[in-house]
Amino acid sequence: MAHIIHLKTFQNESGILSVFENIFDGNIKEINILVQKNKLVKTLAPFQKLKLQRGLIALNGTCVIHTKEEFFLEKPQDCLLLKSDDFFDILTYSEDCILVLIIKAPKN
Repeated sequence: MAHIIHLKTFQNESGILSVFENIFDGNIKEINILVQKNKLVKTLAPFQKLKLQRGLIALNGTCVIHTKEEFFLEKPQDCLLLKSDDFFDILTYSEDCILVLIIKAPKN
């Protein structure tokens, strides 16, 4: 079941650094940064039914993700973890929304 975890985060005058290297048991397959104003839903379509664990982070802006419940992403230290059987939809997102999609490598 999908849930939000809080990433280890470091902040100084230069900005914020959130660490997501250990969010999955195993390796990360790929990291996608999605910046598609007004096309974010279409851009995410291939990843929605992917049968791998995924993580979503709103690096900038906000968005509402619906799985079996709704999740509001607005901070770069909040990561929505999706299990391999979780389908998701983006209900709304701000025009300045930048999403990071992290995909777990399949087990060999």
